[in-house]
Amino acid sequence: MIRMFNSRKGQYSVIEQVILFGLGIAVLTGFLTTFQNFGEEAKQEAMDRQSRLLAELVRMNIVHLESLGEKSSIRFSLPEKLAGEGYRINLTDDGVAVQVIGTGSNYLKGCAGLEDEYRFNGSVTNIYNKGVLKLENNKIVLGAP
Repeated sequence: MIRMFNSRKGQYSVIEQVILFGLGIAVLTGFLTTFQNFGEEAKQEAMDRQSRLLAELVRMNIVHLESLGEKSSIRFSLPEKLAGEGYRINLTDDGVAVQVIGTGSNYLKGCAGLEDEYRFNGSVTNIYNKGVLKLENNKIVLGAP
């Protein structure tokens, strides 16, 4: 009888260890999932903020360009990436649009009513690290140097 009791005690110990191991794996998976979600949310927030700042930079350069008058141009620097991703800046009829490539994230910034006075056209990507704005014939064009 003692042998049977001791042999059962060993079986319960193994089952107990397997259950504890399983719980440990479940807790670890929960932590990893939580931190992965946190990282993705932080990246999205950084991307949104950087898109807004970049659109504001272009908008300020457009306002400055307009104050310089006809047949003027401005050259300005662009960041390499937004939150580690490539991007494209488009001038549209509604203003400055920043599109993060591969994510579908877009941000649009109006240009203080200048969209009604001038036609906007052109785009530039992060590949060039520089942008050029030109004002000619009531048209503001964005391009690469």
